[in-house]
Amino acid sequence: MANANSMTAHFQRYSKRRFLVIDDFSEFRMTVKKMLEEFGAKQIDLASNAEDAFELYSEHRHDVVISDFNLGDGKDGQQLLEELSQLGILRRDTLYLMASAENSLHMVMGALECRPDDYLTKPFTKTTLHTRIDRLLAKKQLLSPLLKALDEKNYPLAEQLANRLIQTEPKARATSLRYLTEIYVAQHKWTEARHIFNAAVETRPLLWAQLGLVECDLAENKAEEALTSLDPLLEANPLAVQAWDLKARALEMSGDLSDAQAALQQAIHLSPRSLCRLRNAIRLAQKNSDLDGELRYFRLLTKLAKTSALKTPDDFIQRQQVLLKKIQTSSGLNKKKVAAELQTALKEDQKLYPSSMLMLWSIALARTQAALLEEKYAAAKESFQRLKKELLPSLNCIQETSFLTQISDVCEQLKETEMQEAIATQINIVANSTEEKCTDNVLALKAYKKGNFKEAIRFFNTAHQQHPNSITIAINLAQALLKHAETATLTRNEKLTCKSCLALSRRLPDSDARAGKVQQLIQRYANLRESE
Repeated sequence: MANANSMTAHFQRYSKRRFLVIDDFSEFRMTVKKMLEEFGAKQIDLASNAEDAFELYSEHRHDVVISDFNLGDGKDGQQLLEELSQLGILRRDTLYLMASAENSLHMVMGALECRPDDYLTKPFTKTTLHTRIDRLLAKKQLLSPLLKALDEKNYPLAEQLANRLIQTEPKARATSLRYLTEIYVAQHKWTEARHIFNAAVETRPLLWAQLGLVECDLAENKAEEALTSLDPLLEANPLAVQAWDLKARALEMSGDLSDAQAALQQAIHLSPRSLCRLRNAIRLAQKNSDLDGELRYFRLLTKLAKTSALKTPDDFIQRQQVLLKKIQTSSGLNKKKVAAELQTALKEDQKLYPSSMLMLWSIALARTQAALLEEKYAAAKESFQRLKKELLPSLNCIQETSFLTQISDVCEQLKETEMQEAIATQINIVANSTEEKCTDNVLALKAYKKGNFKEAIRFFNTAHQQHPNSITIAINLAQALLKHAETATLTRNEKLTCKSCLALSRRLPDSDARAGKVQQLIQRYANLRESE
C-alpha cells in the first residue's frame, strides 16, 4: 500500500509540472516526450528550433526544459539559455537540461559556461533521464523560496532564506553558500562575500571560490592582487573561461591593454558564442587601435547576433564603420574585397532593420562614404542626393552626435553647405539634450567648477560610459584630465582615455562652436606628451 502511494505521489509530481522539449529532430523530440509521459507528465510542449522555444518558454515559464545544443540553422541551445537568462525571463526554479551528442571543446565549454542545471550526453536512457530529473527537481523544490526571492531581487529575504538553509539543510548547504555569495555580490558586500570564498578555499581549492576572490579584488580596484591569484589558477585550470575574462579585466585595469585583449582572445577561443564577450573584445581592440582584430570580432558578433534576441542595431552600424575604415586603409584587390563585404553587410542590415530610421540613415551614409573612399564621386553624389530626398525630413530622429558628425564630413566633401548647416543645428540640439539628461555630467561640471578635478574625472568617466558617442561629454572629460595633469601625473589609462576622447571630438566640423575648444585641448595634450 505504501509503495502504491509512493508511486501515485511520483506520478502526481510529474503531472503537475510543465515540460518543454527542444530538438531539431522530430524523432528525438517524440522519444523524449514518450519517456516523460511514462514518468507521469501530461503537459509537454515541443519545439524544433530556438526561436519557437523562446516564445513558448516566455509564455508558459516551464518547470523543466530539455534542450539539445545544436538546433540546426539559427541560434543554438547555448544562445537560447543565455538570452533567457540575460533578459530575465528564465525562472531560477526552472530545471534546465542541456543535451548533445557532440563533445567538442567549444560546445562543452559554451554549454557549461551558461550553467544549465545538468548536461546529458546523447543517447541517454529513460533511467538516466528519470534519475537526473528526480534528483534535480527535489533540489529545486528545497531551494524554491530562495530562488523566488532571488528572481524578485528581494536580497534581504534571500539572504535570510539562504542562511536558514545553510543551518538546517545539510544537502543544500554548498548550493546555498554559493547563492549567498551571489546575494552579497549583488549588494556590493565584498567583505561578506570574501569571507565565504576564503572559507571555501581553505577546505579545498574550489574554482568558483577562487574566482570569487578575484572578483572581490577587482571590485576593490586591486588589480595586481587579482593577477597574482590568476596566474597559478590558470596554470591549473587553463580551460576556465571565466578566469580568462577576469584576467582581461585585471590587465585592462592595470593599463596593459594589449595583454588584456590577448587574454580575452583566449576566452573567445574556448567559448566563442557569447555576444557580451565579443562586444568587450571589440572595445579592447578599439583601444588598442587594432582594426583587423576589431573587424574579426565584428564578423563573429554579427553572425551570431542575426538570430539573437540580444542583438542591437548598434552592433551592425558599428560594423559598417569598421568596414569603411578598412576600405580606407586597404588597397588593390583587398580594398575591392572589403568594399564588396560592406555592400553585402548593408543589404543584410536593411533586412534585419527595415523600419529603423537610424539604420536607414546609416546604410545610406555608408554607401556614400564607400563611394567617396573608392573615388567614385558621381556615385557618391547620386547616393547622397537620394539620402537627402528620402531621409532629410527625419533628421530630428538622429540623436547620435558622432553619427551626425560623419554626415557633416560627407557634406563638406560634397560641398553640401545647406545640408551641413542643418546638421550643425541638430548636433547642438543633441549635445544640449545629452548634457541636461546626464546626471553624472552635471555632477562632474559642479565638481570641476569647485576645482575638485579628481571627482570631476570620476563623474565624467561614468557619463562617458553611459554616452560613449557624446562629443560634449568627451570634451568635458578630456578637459578635466588635462586640468588634473597640471598638478598630478596622469596614469597610462587616463592618458589613453584622454586621447580617445580627443579623437572622437576632433571630428567636429569647423562650423561647430566647440571646434576651437577641441583644437586647444589637442594642443595641450600634445604639449603634455612632449614634456614627459
